[in-house]
Amino acid sequence: MFGSSDLVVDFEPIREGQELRRVMVIADDVTEKRTLERNLDEKKRENEENIEHLAEVARLDPEMCE
Repeated sequence: MFGSSDLVVDFEPIREGQELRRVMVIADDVTEKRTLERNLDEKKRENEENIEHLAEVARLDPEMCE
């Protein structure tokens, strides 16, 4: 029915004077944010690998490429 979600939950007391009257629960769905962060991290790793490969090619003896 529902997919999994990443939630951040926070609680805030609501007081009248010194007396606790209620507790406000704040839930923030951060599923999309975390998915985007994971995708960004993966792309960064891919780019670092590509740069390493290009550096290896640049260090090759030009005569080997003929």
